[in-house]
Amino acid sequence: MWKYVKLGSWIGCLCISMNLSATPNNESEKKKRSKKEISTASFSKKTIETQLNAIPICVDYKVDKALLKKIKSYTLLARNKTERTLGRTLQYFPIFEEMLKKYGLPEDLKGLAMIESAYRPTAESAVGASGLWQFMPKTAKQYGIEINDYVDERNNPYKSTEAAMKHLSKQYDRFGNWTLAIAAYNCGSGRMRSAIKKAKSRKYDKLKKYLPEETRKYVIKYVAANYVLNYYLFYDLTPQYPDYNYYVTEVVHLTNYSNFKNLQDEMGIAMNVLEKLNPAYEKGIIPPSKQGNYVILPKIGRKVDETKVLAKERIIVNTSNPKG
Repeated sequence: MWKYVKLGSWIGCLCISMNLSATPNNESEKKKRSKKEISTASFSKKTIETQLNAIPICVDYKVDKALLKKIKSYTLLARNKTERTLGRTLQYFPIFEEMLKKYGLPEDLKGLAMIESAYRPTAESAVGASGLWQFMPKTAKQYGIEINDYVDERNNPYKSTEAAMKHLSKQYDRFGNWTLAIAAYNCGSGRMRSAIKKAKSRKYDKLKKYLPEETRKYVIKYVAANYVLNYYLFYDLTPQYPDYNYYVTEVVHLTNYSNFKNLQDEMGIAMNVLEKLNPAYEKGIIPPSKQGNYVILPKIGRKVDETKVLAKERIIVNTSNPKG
């Protein structure tokens, strides 16, 4: 027997009308253009400056050769990868927006996960970082993220996103502006403090020379990512959206033991869907937890009457949003 608390749901297709499509939507931009036309017409410094000035970005930046090069990489040289990345926003932006609102943070922080993981919850780095927000184990555990033989919550979209919001808030409180906070997310608080001390300044332009080259590029990537999220139609990029089972979903809160086989049998949900939606549970086992575990389930295509399952499993319904 298992039970869970239903916390909230969303219909992912609504995100098509959010910031994802916050680009001018006239007919001329909808017309398909060749790569040659895009490469010659769309990368002028003046055009990109005007476009960037029209969207909120919380970091300091200059439209220079490095930024133009990164924008060109996203929109021209790596188009297929960018289109796949844009498609994943349908699945994860509702979670991001819920948590950004909860913690009162800038909406453009959604772009941070694009440069960290390309919105892949199973992304792993060579140095051991994992998840949408690429937490190292030590940092993740500071925010209550469990990592053991059964669960790696860095790969849980809900818990890792909330941890990222807490971590970003902490960096902002430490350094007083978002440019330094986002740079510190990459290089660490210690290196940022060292750079501030050497530069005798908290102005990014003065201290950035004391930061690793990777971090300087990271801030540029952040600006470029947010540019692409807002102006992808300008470059005729077509997001490759996932199957509806991966974005028409609901989040449930399980406190008792369960496993993917139980969910498959009880609710008729395909095993591969459960695994892809919930990569944190590496062995398909959802251990008991007093704090509870978040599980994402598809809302469409169940093979049973949901009301019967709810009655059978004594589910307590709670329509409030998840709390930390």
